[in-house]
Amino acid sequence: MESLDRLQANIRALIEKHEAIMEENRLLTEDNRRQHDEILRSHAEIVQLRHELRDVSTAASMLGDEEQREKARLYLTQIIRQVDSAIETLKQ
Repeated sequence: MESLDRLQANIRALIEKHEAIMEENRLLTEDNRRQHDEILRSHAEIVQLRHELRDVSTAASMLGDEEQREKARLYLTQIIRQVDSAIETLKQ
């Protein structure tokens, strides 16, 4: 009888431990999802800031000396070619 009581106590302890682990897993999964969402948001913000920096740099170079304006012109020409290429690819 005593061994049966110990077995029942062990089973209850295991069930409680399992429930605690399942709850911890649920909380970690939620935390992981929140962190993933934050990473995606941060990445989008970084991409946007890079675009803004590039635009500001291009505008600043247009106001600079002849060499800077030529670099800006070449850069803009490259972008136009990429856009034209993308449009052609989309048409196909």
